[in-house]
Amino acid sequence: MAAVKKSVSVKDVARLAGVSEQTVSRTVHDSPSVRPETKERVRAAMRELGYRPNFAGRSLRRGKFKTVGVAMFNITGTGNLDRMEGFAAAADKHGYAITLTKVDGHPYTLESASSRMSALPVDGIVVIMNRMPADFGTFEPLPGMQTVL
Repeated sequence: MAAVKKSVSVKDVARLAGVSEQTVSRTVHDSPSVRPETKERVRAAMRELGYRPNFAGRSLRRGKFKTVGVAMFNITGTGNLDRMEGFAAAADKHGYAITLTKVDGHPYTLESASSRMSALPVDGIVVIMNRMPADFGTFEPLPGMQTVL
């Protein structure tokens, strides 16, 4: 059985490149305060070690996931795939990703879509409706969760 490989840390990259952890962080964020030759040395160490920035750690520090949740009741419904293409293009343009979930169930409610998406690492929710949900007139978005219907 193969051994589980430990993830590569900023400290590992810094040690190999002969720089501080802060210099590695600044290189990851393409800071102009790091000399080009130093950036290249750090990037070479990242490639050699297989370093990938830690998404969870970055999200915790920022308090944001850079992800928009899209809840759809019917993914293949007329026009919905085109909508997803538009969402994906807009998200990418602004450095965001999309988390897509299909909401099934009876009753068909905004509460179920909102509840499901709020359990995921998203900064906001877009709900695509192909018919009127049972709770459309009474639905209250979750506090602090940007919601678009």
